[in-house]
Amino acid sequence: MAATITVAAIFLISLDLHASPWYSLYFSRDTTFTGRGNLDEKLLDINVVGCANYIKRIVFSLDACPRDVSEVRLVQDGTTLRKWHIRKWGLRSHRTLSVRLGTKVNDTLTMSLVMDVRKDATEGGLVRADVEKACFRGYSMIPEKPSGKGREILLARKCLFRPGDYGSKYWRIPAIRQLQDGTLLVVNDRRNNSEKDLPSEIDVVTRFSTDGGYTWTEPAYIARNKGYMFGYGDPSLVELEDGTVICNFCGGEAFYRSTLDNPQRSYYAVSKDHGRTWTDPIEVTSRIWGPDAANPFCNRYHSSFFSSGNSLILTHGEHKGRILTANVTTYDGWPELCNHAVYSDDGGKTWEVSGLAFGPGGDEAKMVQLKDGRVLMSIRQSGERAYVISEDGGETWGEPSTWPEMCVTACNGDLIRYNDEILLHTVPNSMKRENVSVFLSFDEGRTWPERKTICAHGSQYSSITVMPDGTIGAYIEENPDRNGTQLWFERFSLEWLRSR
Repeated sequence: MAATITVAAIFLISLDLHASPWYSLYFSRDTTFTGRGNLDEKLLDINVVGCANYIKRIVFSLDACPRDVSEVRLVQDGTTLRKWHIRKWGLRSHRTLSVRLGTKVNDTLTMSLVMDVRKDATEGGLVRADVEKACFRGYSMIPEKPSGKGREILLARKCLFRPGDYGSKYWRIPAIRQLQDGTLLVVNDRRNNSEKDLPSEIDVVTRFSTDGGYTWTEPAYIARNKGYMFGYGDPSLVELEDGTVICNFCGGEAFYRSTLDNPQRSYYAVSKDHGRTWTDPIEVTSRIWGPDAANPFCNRYHSSFFSSGNSLILTHGEHKGRILTANVTTYDGWPELCNHAVYSDDGGKTWEVSGLAFGPGGDEAKMVQLKDGRVLMSIRQSGERAYVISEDGGETWGEPSTWPEMCVTACNGDLIRYNDEILLHTVPNSMKRENVSVFLSFDEGRTWPERKTICAHGSQYSSITVMPDGTIGAYIEENPDRNGTQLWFERFSLEWLRSR
């Protein structure tokens, strides 16, 4: 592999600015991941406050491989003040550049240093910029450098939904699935004007990519709400061997207010064209709980919902082809939550319910098939995450246990098989909803000795999938400033995931 060459560039910016009797300069660094081919990726925000007379120059340092960055720009209010093209195979270590501004500054001047990432940038490459020095008339200062290593490059990183996009203030509950035909499919909640769960006016929407997550279609509806108490949410995805895609979700009343007369309902929709079009929602509530439940044990329940993210299809063993989705049920409200597996052996035409898998004290759960045919269920907890194993394809379940190395906040995540040797599990690696990480197991889920952060700041639910070339796609709820959830797609290799 070719050696990575790190270079430092010094940019000198001359600014003719009249200012007030005192002055200072401070800057903040963007430390989120970026992706190949991304444009206008912020490196620094620079603020000059109360300038005394003139700010004559600012000295920037740029630490990056020239093969990773094609251009750097200083911008103000959307206007480029100066840009520097980075030659791919070389960059002068000390380069002096000047720019004059005709704007008088009475209070604060705000600028940003941004970059364009090359389409063939190095995965794991790091780009860091600093303000080394600010020179005013008769005075120079060295501003304090903020913490953070800079911006690390992934194979792809794209924001699919932000607050306000497509007429909705709120987006939540991601699920992602790589389909056999090459389609990369995501589904999630469009929560419109309230971030609250059902019975709010929630829609289930989808987008897809045919180029590995670099470009995406416009959103389309799987299930569209018909007003308060008539919404849908919490989707999960599975693909059958023949290419049929099934999306499970719930709808109607709130989980804790559900009754026989006014239930929270369970649905699924089917796509026969790789997620382009979908059937109307098909209701299966009465099979899962209540007096007509498939499992008499579930007569006691008064509510149920499917765990969002990835559902499971068994690929080998006696029950090959079986669809399993983990559900959460309750008979007396929190903490009396229980987990079962809802399963189908006929491609979703009819559904059965397993014996009790976990509870009381359960919550959202995920399942994966082990190499020996058994099914492992991981259950959301606050503290050590719980798990339980089925020996018969998810119909009955053994004694529960916990993973001490996965002591985390109560949050939904995802659990998938990467290959014959590795399982992957996403969950916030914190006792807060932050630092979503991928945990790796090399012994079929007995232990999880390795982990790596894929979102260091505020973050919640996540879903992952394995792409045709062996890279990994993740779909993550991010809340970097605690001011609204964004849904981001990331793509990275197993090698990067295991790197230090």
